[in-house]
Amino acid sequence: MKKYNQEIFNSNDITYICYTTDRPSGFTHNCEIMHKGRIINTVKCYYYNRTWESYRFESVLKKAENFVDNNIKLEKFKKVY
Repeated sequence: MKKYNQEIFNSNDITYICYTTDRPSGFTHNCEIMHKGRIINTVKCYYYNRTWESYRFESVLKKAENFVDNNIKLEKFKKVY
C-alpha cells in the first residue's frame, strides 16, 4: 500500500502520523497514534470521491484526538513544521 501526503503533528508525548492511501473505490486518510515512540492505535476515515474538510486530515485527526482524550487525556495537537 502506497502512502502519500504524509504530515506529522505533535502533542506532548503523542505523535500523530497522518497519510493517505488509495482504495479501489476511493481513498483513505489514516492516522497512526504514537505514544513515546510506540504506535498505540491507527484510525481511518474512508472517502469515495473527495473530502470537504477545512484542512487536510481534519476528520481523522479529530477521530484520533477523541481516542487520546478517552484513553490518555493530553492537550490538543499542533503541527510540526
